[in-house]
Amino acid sequence: MFKTSMEILKCNATICNKEYEELEKYKKDILDNIIKLSEKESKTKPSKNYDKERIKIHKKFRENKDVKKYLENVKNGVKNEKKIADNYKKTYKTYQKELKNALKEYHKTETGKLYKKKVEKLFKELSYNIKTIALSKCSFEKCLKLHKKGLLQVKTITAKLCKEKNKKSCKIYDAITKLNVKKINYKDNEKISKMIKKGLT
Repeated sequence: MFKTSMEILKCNATICNKEYEELEKYKKDILDNIIKLSEKESKTKPSKNYDKERIKIHKKFRENKDVKKYLENVKNGVKNEKKIADNYKKTYKTYQKELKNALKEYHKTETGKLYKKKVEKLFKELSYNIKTIALSKCSFEKCLKLHKKGLLQVKTITAKLCKEKNKKSCKIYDAITKLNVKKINYKDNEKISKMIKKGLT
């Protein structure tokens, strides 16, 4: 599947070169704006407070004796005892939860809400814009065989994942099964693509 995705990218860059280059330039401009926005946000007091809290959480995790021992053993190729491995997993889980909560608290502040909203808007523009649509249409028309190949590969993977009770994969598998891949149109392909972007599991 990864190989097919790379083949589609190559096809886009060569056969749909004009649309591809225009989208790449647009994406660069958006990403530059995101970087500038992040730099501006990092200078605010709430963001600095969040960074301090994040560093404190990270330091506590790294200085935990079981974490130190576990990472040292991994580095030296030594098998960890069950107690150390279990304690590491438990500490790592707590560490992840504390980081998540710290970010959640930051996003409750007026500054956090404002910048989160602005960044999300820019990321949305990366996925849904006129230039993306132009490239998608060109790609579907001129790289159609590869798109069909990719869909059949996704169908095979989602069939396996669906048997393992993955609801998202079941929905994707059912949607592809209902289609006649040989006669698939642009609208149907976009619908499936959006479902895939949300994840297979």
